[in-house]
Amino acid sequence: MKWLDESLTKFLGDYGSFKFDDHNNLKEEDFLRIYDLIESVGRFELMQLRESNEKSRQKMFADAFKKQEGQGDSKAYKTYISKIFTDIEKEISLYQEVQDQILKKVKINENIWNSSMEVYLPSGEPYIRKAIRFSMSSPYTYSGKKTEKEITEIYGRASDFGLELLTKSPSFNQCL
Repeated sequence: MKWLDESLTKFLGDYGSFKFDDHNNLKEEDFLRIYDLIESVGRFELMQLRESNEKSRQKMFADAFKKQEGQGDSKAYKTYISKIFTDIEKEISLYQEVQDQILKKVKINENIWNSSMEVYLPSGEPYIRKAIRFSMSSPYTYSGKKTEKEITEIYGRASDFGLELLTKSPSFNQCL
């Protein structure tokens, strides 16, 4: 990602070096700049990865769902589902990779970053990030005894909980 290195060098020239408060957290303005950069680059990289993943799965999709004598190809279907799971894992890890690369370039260690996130982001943000990772991967690996309805209810309650944390957060409401 040569373009990212060049962009980060310019970003550092425009906004670095970053300042910290008495509690060793980034100053809010610096935190928000870096957070926005991570989110923007993460979304851009994710869009490219998803586009590539979709192209690579097109033939697999056709093979998995084409009808041969009234039935789809079960081996092709399993291969397709496995590929989706692998692609989702790549998407989940991509964000962390982007964050790590940017934090390394801007010379902010992970402890300072995590502490700053606790201070400046809505209280539900860390929960939501963990929930997203769990929810994106768990349907493909779940082997428990809960029914589809029970799992759907759990996701519904988790979503309601996350939304409630966001809507009660002054930081979130200021953004609206």
